[in-house]
Amino acid sequence: MRLAKDDDDRLSALEVEAALVALSDADWKRLFKIAQYESAFDLSGVTGEELIHEAVLLLLDGTRRWKRGVHAFKALPFIAHSISDNWRNRDGLFDRTVAVDHGLSEDTNDGTVTFVQAVDNKTPEVIADGTSQLNQLLRALGDDDEAALLALSWAEDMRGEEARKALGWDEKRHDAVRKRLGRKLDSLRAMRERT
Repeated sequence: MRLAKDDDDRLSALEVEAALVALSDADWKRLFKIAQYESAFDLSGVTGEELIHEAVLLLLDGTRRWKRGVHAFKALPFIAHSISDNWRNRDGLFDRTVAVDHGLSEDTNDGTVTFVQAVDNKTPEVIADGTSQLNQLLRALGDDDEAALLALSWAEDMRGEEARKALGWDEKRHDAVRKRLGRKLDSLRAMRERT
């Protein structure tokens, strides 16, 4: 087990273990939900819980680093993202091509132009943009864990009753969180329109 030096910028295995033990059940649930979003992209059969557990194992054995001053909600999802990206690349699950369908041809003075249309719009750029937008939203929500969990549920295409049941909330709590999240989304939309 590695011991931290005074000038070391990363946590020792003992410090990592202490930081992990200090996380509450609600913290773990939120981390699993964040990682579940990561595993939803082409990692069928892999849960967010498995990604976080893999990240914990790599932190404890010293393979991955946890820098001092970085909160668990930044360190663990970042490592889970890296792990899932490695698994996708290793298994060839990340298709970097776009399927196209040949459309109509048009004769021009310069020759023939063939129009093509994308069959599947799920390109790496689209996936990265969606992930980036979700990460921006989660950062904007800050410490509002409930709103972040609801946003992640929405990202998984769960709505209304389904999301409420998955989160284990009663109707009153769900409506209150939904309204808070709606207000935050409205303020972000207004800020985005100004820029």
